[in-house]
Amino acid sequence: MNAVRMSVLATVAGLGGLASSVHAQPVLRDLGTLGGTVSYGNAISADGRVVVGSSGTYRDIHTHAFRWTATGGMEDLGTLMADQNSYGSSVSGDGLVVGGFAPAEGSNVHAVRWSAASGGIMLDCGTLGGKDSLALTMNSDGSMIAGFAALPSASRGHACLWSYDASGVERIRDLGSLGGQESKCYGMSADGSVLAGVTDMPGSGSTRAFRWTPADGMRELGTLGGANSRAFAISGSGGAIVGYSEVTVNGGASSSGRAFRWTAAQGMQNLGSLGGASSAAYAVSADGLVVAGYDTVPFTGSSHAFVWQPSTGMVDLNVLLPTLGVNMSGWTLIGVNAISADGTAVVGNARHNGLTRAFLLTDLPRTWCRADFDRSGTVATQDIFAFLSAWFVGDPAADVDGATGLSQQDIHAFLNVWFGGC
Repeated sequence: MNAVRMSVLATVAGLGGLASSVHAQPVLRDLGTLGGTVSYGNAISADGRVVVGSSGTYRDIHTHAFRWTATGGMEDLGTLMADQNSYGSSVSGDGLVVGGFAPAEGSNVHAVRWSAASGGIMLDCGTLGGKDSLALTMNSDGSMIAGFAALPSASRGHACLWSYDASGVERIRDLGSLGGQESKCYGMSADGSVLAGVTDMPGSGSTRAFRWTPADGMRELGTLGGANSRAFAISGSGGAIVGYSEVTVNGGASSSGRAFRWTAAQGMQNLGSLGGASSAAYAVSADGLVVAGYDTVPFTGSSHAFVWQPSTGMVDLNVLLPTLGVNMSGWTLIGVNAISADGTAVVGNARHNGLTRAFLLTDLPRTWCRADFDRSGTVATQDIFAFLSAWFVGDPAADVDGATGLSQQDIHAFLNVWFGGC
């Protein structure tokens, strides 16, 4: 530890108190279940008030799509067929229309659409002539759903777009592929004019993330140097696409996956990792500046949820939230699947007291400064005092370097952050 750091610590020792926080504290919720033990959070409304996903029913005999609100709790959206499953995958901006998929007659799985305006009945969206279909994303007003539908040929299926007029009449459109066997759409802009997903490439056996517009059709986005890429979400504005791409490592001898953010101006940007083998981005805010997803944890093989912003890079939510005052006892956030339009609410999957549960995190700040440890709004010597107080009592918030457990390296890491400012 150099003389400057020793001098700072000596100054801190003479401070008398902590500065108070002026920022709203994030709120972390376990959304419960429909009577079973497990639930999964897959989508969130634009304002962050409605969550859609899937949950085990009594004794986990079946899995049903759900719609959750703070006032109504978890609502069972039913199924297409009795004694079967259903899965919720997408929701409109106002939270009143839900998309997903469920078993249909003949052991097939069909895309479904649920609407509060139609009395809360789950409707079959049909296919492109084949057996199966999936509704995976939706535009803001719920008038358009996109995903996947099988073609009459059993070996092929394409990304497709369902649209509904004011009277509820449905139209389905085949979005094609880039010459390969299959394509799937995972993301749609708020107005439905830009879609994103993944398509097989002819001959090579590889996959590519794509961007689709009515004018240009399907265009691949390339990779980060590896063979494959996939797009999983698109910003509400349609300007940013996020997903997963392989990168070549060790001189081309092997590949590893990294979360990416693509824009027309910057192309495909590698968002890095938390030190594990791979990362993948599944959610992006409306302005394209907040990205979230999953990252593997070094040496454990497990996954942690991350958020990424240009000013902070990739941050483990399990490490960040304690520094923002959230009690993480019993929690491990596994990954984020969706984010609100303003980027302040995320939904995903977690382990909570040993159970797999859908979680909702609200009031997440758009920007945060790791040097402002006491969250007073300014960086001062009180932040060092607050950090050391947390470190000496073993508070997980003091695990600044993200390694397992607290050590002197966390002190060095925080002082480096503090001297760097915000």
